[in-house]
Amino acid sequence: MSTSPLGNLVRIVPLELSDLPPHPSIPQQSQAASTTTPSDSRLLTFLLAILDEASTFISPSTFSTRFTSLSTKSSPPSTAPVELYKREISASDVSSIQWSENPRVPRKPPAKVEDENWFARRSVHKNESSKTSEGTASWSEFVFGLKEQHSKHEQDFTPTLYDAHYVVDWNEEIRNLPKQGGTSEEWIEGENGVRYTDITMEIFEMCHSLPGPLSPRCFPVLVLTAFTSPTAFLAVTAPVNLLSPGPLEAAYYSTGRNTTDPSASEQQKKKPVLGVYAAVETVRLLSDGDGEDEEGGKEVKDGDGRNIQWTMATASDAKGNLPMFLQKPNLPSEVAKDVGFFMRWIKGVDVEKERQGEKDV
Repeated sequence: MSTSPLGNLVRIVPLELSDLPPHPSIPQQSQAASTTTPSDSRLLTFLLAILDEASTFISPSTFSTRFTSLSTKSSPPSTAPVELYKREISASDVSSIQWSENPRVPRKPPAKVEDENWFARRSVHKNESSKTSEGTASWSEFVFGLKEQHSKHEQDFTPTLYDAHYVVDWNEEIRNLPKQGGTSEEWIEGENGVRYTDITMEIFEMCHSLPGPLSPRCFPVLVLTAFTSPTAFLAVTAPVNLLSPGPLEAAYYSTGRNTTDPSASEQQKKKPVLGVYAAVETVRLLSDGDGEDEEGGKEVKDGDGRNIQWTMATASDAKGNLPMFLQKPNLPSEVAKDVGFFMRWIKGVDVEKERQGEKDV
């Protein structure tokens, strides 16, 4: 039985719209809550709560003590071996989480409590450009591909992901939050002492095709990204129910609007099964020596001889006619494949040209 505290936000129990910070597109949120606490205060509290929870869940100390090694696989064209791990969180541990009693973001306890089966991967890559060194990527390429436009880029390199449908974001509200630090660097600081910068928070519906007669799966998710130091960043994904307490107008697949949209492709018009997906991902530029994080100060350069550690942990349930006992055996291999998918994609991307194109839009 796990003895480390578990948070109530990054779980396979979907967030409700009423759990989220205020947003003009979410009129169903509790008016009482929004009037008793300023909206920017609720946003700041939520950001720090979920980022602290995720960064602690996948921190080196937690990962080394809570995740059990499974195997090592290759993921071509990546040249780095991919180490696979698991962490099983029992239903009793999930039940003991502070749900409604959580002092930061209280949530209604789930009606049904189930085990969580987390699978993780870790790989270490040379900090070298994919254009000059086969099977690896530079720091700036990792930042572009996994920190910037995280969900859209995931669609670009994942073969089964046919749509990353944008729903809503809080990015302007986050930019307007009061922050700490000087003009050159502004941050918000968590209870764990981590200073988060360049934060984004968005909702997407991530839709995957499945083989044979199986219906596609769409995963409505809240996605956050943030730098946790000059040499590390974090991506957090939590499932969200876009239909409760009332349907979110901007939702597409969750509400069935896709099935009657004349502009949708044949694939997009298919009625999906809504699944749940949670993930925590971190990419860190390691120091020259013992492999620990470089604590700021040192200039970040591509090709500086250091290595990049890429870690990801995920728990999911595809729902429908796919019981978990059929899903579990395939999940570790599927998790490992993403490394190769990313390396193949980033090799064909001109990062500077893409960034310039995004600025011109």
